[in-house]
Amino acid sequence: MASAAWQARSKLHISLLDYAAAKQRSDLLQKQLQVQQQIITLLEQRLQAGAIARTELTLPRVTLAKAGVEFADAARLVADARVRIAEAVGLSAKAIEAVEFDFTLALDTDAGRELTSVEARQQALLGRADILAALAEYAASQSALQLEIAKQYPDVHFSPGYQFDQGEHKWSLGLTAELPVLNQNQGPIAGATARREEAGARFIALQAKVIADIDRALAVRAAAMEQVTRQSRLTQLAREQSAAVEAMFKAGAADRVELAGAQLEATVNDLVFLDTQVKAQQAIAQLENAIQRPLEAWPALEQGRAAQAEGEAP
Repeated sequence: MASAAWQARSKLHISLLDYAAAKQRSDLLQKQLQVQQQIITLLEQRLQAGAIARTELTLPRVTLAKAGVEFADAARLVADARVRIAEAVGLSAKAIEAVEFDFTLALDTDAGRELTSVEARQQALLGRADILAALAEYAASQSALQLEIAKQYPDVHFSPGYQFDQGEHKWSLGLTAELPVLNQNQGPIAGATARREEAGARFIALQAKVIADIDRALAVRAAAMEQVTRQSRLTQLAREQSAAVEAMFKAGAADRVELAGAQLEATVNDLVFLDTQVKAQQAIAQLENAIQRPLEAWPALEQGRAAQAEGEAP
């Protein structure tokens, strides 16, 4: 049940992220189309005046055509994301036609930053529903094996079948018992042993995948956040340049083509910055899915852990 609930949340989260990304991209592309069309209009006026060659219009027209294709594709992605949002909440697309969704792509750069691989691994391995279910399956198979052994060898003592290794930060499996060599692989004991080994193999494989997913998600998130930081600086510079050219235009030191060109460059950088934000949000979603816990819950967990440690202190 908990695993299904998380999957439902994840599906809705990704759909909302895709919608917000496509909607903002559509808005920026529409702005780009307007500026690009303005540039072409100004260049056509210069062409008519004999101030430029016809070839100078080729590249702006190609750029306009490409932006038009991208704008149409963004509109398609907006519609597709709305359908998936409706599906995620169990409604028809028509039922949410008038609904506007508020999903910010702005990043909290501190969210989960303090989350180390060890801490993320512990959160996942001690809390993920599928991990706990697989561990419960292993525990049941272990109990069945212990019962079969006890039927034949009542005096046999068992060591713990599994425990969480605080050094390795993962579950360790293994039931050991000293059995007579000639009898330990025969009859019901052999069958119970095989079933326990199968359950153990499934658990170990799942645990290994979860650990790998966490390490990969942390690395991707770190790289994505660094990319956001770098692109943010470039985007800010483009906006400052656009503002400077606008001031020059008002002062008569720049013409309309130069102004539109600076505005176009700023819009293009806004689109690139949007892509980096989306990738970072996708990386965060990937990390949350690996842990199966929202990152915004991490500070509260840390505060609770600190309060518990303080209460246990002598």
